[in-house]
Amino acid sequence: MEGVNTVRRPIDLRAKVGRLQLDSPFMLASGILGNEHSLIMRAYRAGASAVVTKTVFNNARNGYTPPIYFENEYYALNAVGLPGSGVEHFSEELALVKEESKPLIASVGGTSPEEFSGVAQRVIDAGADAVELNLSCPHVAGTGSEIGSKPDLVKEVVLAVRDALPRALIFAKLTPNTHDIGELGKAAVEGGADGLTAVNTLRGTGFDVTLRAPLLSHGYGGVSGHALHPVALYAVQNLRTVLPDTPIIGVGGVYSIEDALEFFIAGADAVQIGTAIRKRGLKIFGELRDDLATRLRNARASDFLKFKKELRI
Repeated sequence: MEGVNTVRRPIDLRAKVGRLQLDSPFMLASGILGNEHSLIMRAYRAGASAVVTKTVFNNARNGYTPPIYFENEYYALNAVGLPGSGVEHFSEELALVKEESKPLIASVGGTSPEEFSGVAQRVIDAGADAVELNLSCPHVAGTGSEIGSKPDLVKEVVLAVRDALPRALIFAKLTPNTHDIGELGKAAVEGGADGLTAVNTLRGTGFDVTLRAPLLSHGYGGVSGHALHPVALYAVQNLRTVLPDTPIIGVGGVYSIEDALEFFIAGADAVQIGTAIRKRGLKIFGELRDDLATRLRNARASDFLKFKKELRI
């Protein structure tokens, strides 16, 4: 009709997780791609708003021998063993992506507060925009959830990193293998964390009924995918209740825009995508961005931040 403006209003998908600025709320979760710069760049080019690297330790680690992964339509099970080439090699790879404008978050591991803080300092010096402390891997002795299930140790580790990096952006990735994730979140914030990532995988196992043997060489591992989703939603909602002003990233079983919207209703500021990439590929980032834009248009909204605020219960 003459005189009618049919131009669509632009949709603003930008998200904020505290001081972390994102061009959309869809981030790559830790542990999915390797730490080579070429793989990191593939995730950026596919539409990830930020990349969280595989967990980096001070020294190289070999990880577990295969089989290390199993997946069916209900869940995925992995015990990789946190392999990696160590912080020195990682820093060299990081230097190759420093010109990328999107945030790079280094997942940091350790078996002591000193190792966590030392690795964190090196990756920030090498150009990482933030660190995500892996306080939650369920299947590696001496680190992960063995530290992260105890509030006093969570606080001690975060304090050590904060003391070493007073101005750095620090996220603590929490374990669902606990009776009170709210206490873990409060301990991390008291230690100086800027925000929380919830959650890592659940501890679980499975068996090959023909071989009568565990599906994984390690015997047990971490449960992710669809089965983790309701657990992660509960964790985010719990954390949002006890820490109403703390930035929270939700992770666990995001395959569709509906899964992401559930996290936003629960109180997440952004979400990370992990297991779903095996099924949908890296194109999931572009697809989720398109789906979110469609949801905003249908709701006659043009700004994700305002839209998310209205979703919360």
